[in-house]
Amino acid sequence: GCMEAVKQTIGDFCQQLNEKSIPVRLGLVEFRDEKIREETKIHGWTDEVSKFREWVSGMEPGGGGDLPESALDGVGVVLEMDWREGIPRSVVLITDAPCHVPDQKGQSATDVGTLLKEKGIRTYAIAPRYAPYEDLIRGSGGDPGEKGTDADLVDFREHFRGTVSTAADIKLLGDKLMELGGGMIED
Repeated sequence: GCMEAVKQTIGDFCQQLNEKSIPVRLGLVEFRDEKIREETKIHGWTDEVSKFREWVSGMEPGGGGDLPESALDGVGVVLEMDWREGIPRSVVLITDAPCHVPDQKGQSATDVGTLLKEKGIRTYAIAPRYAPYEDLIRGSGGDPGEKGTDADLVDFREHFRGTVSTAADIKLLGDKLMELGGGMIED
């Protein structure tokens, strides 16, 4: 299914990082629906691409009850992680569901985006084309754009229908991140 395609493609991206010997620090936050008391899983940071790949391989869809989900809360966890200074910082949100607005702290998507921008964290999303996700991207200094390759928001429904398009979308974001990081992705 779609989750397996996402996992495989992220794995392929990790393989590219290894092959190109790109110094990297990766983190993973698996968010769930906090409104129904589901626990967010925080993996933290690793410099080992193979370890990150293991985390991704172990992800399982589940929980959530009904829509929406706690994506903004998941991004909020990222704000509390220990980021290194002086390097490019990026977050990629991947979800197939709309988000609760406000989040558990009462913040709008724009508020969360602004906090990301203040920490110098550029945000990308592979998510439904949904106003709060567009606000999150804008608030962090990005451009949700329209359909097309220059957008920082890739529409999940239009582009994640199968393995081929999933691979293309994650590769697109991966290439963009490498380009923006000057050949280096960290934090």
